[in-house]
Amino acid sequence: MMEALARVESWDKGQVTLSWQVQSACGHCYESDNCGTGVVAKGLNPRSQRLTLPWKQRLSPGTQVTLGIPEQQLLSAAALVYLLPLLGLLVGVGGTALMGGAELLALGLGLALGGAGFMTARRLADSLTPTPRIIKVLGAPAKE
Repeated sequence: MMEALARVESWDKGQVTLSWQVQSACGHCYESDNCGTGVVAKGLNPRSQRLTLPWKQRLSPGTQVTLGIPEQQLLSAAALVYLLPLLGLLVGVGGTALMGGAELLALGLGLALGGAGFMTARRLADSLTPTPRIIKVLGAPAKE
């Protein structure tokens, strides 16, 4: 289970709105001071994400929660989005080349099947995209 900490923004009629900072691995290694990408990552403001989920128990703003997504769902969605267009491209080009077709025909068929794979993945992605869920309610942050 992949987990992230989030903060409750509001709770209204069984719907909780959460926000969290998007974390980037870049800029956290020991080479980040000498790496151009690490320097750029430090210069950018961290992005915040918002999400509204159903939650029956009342939560006060500022409460910390743990969100989770099962790894299998995340890997399945990523495989669909990346591998289906690639598979279409390879089948189109490889199949035409094995049948002795011209290179231009192989390229055209590969691009067509790659595009079809992309469109299929796009249609299926909405139903297969994992939705985070609240795993634990941790409580309110400490006051200063």
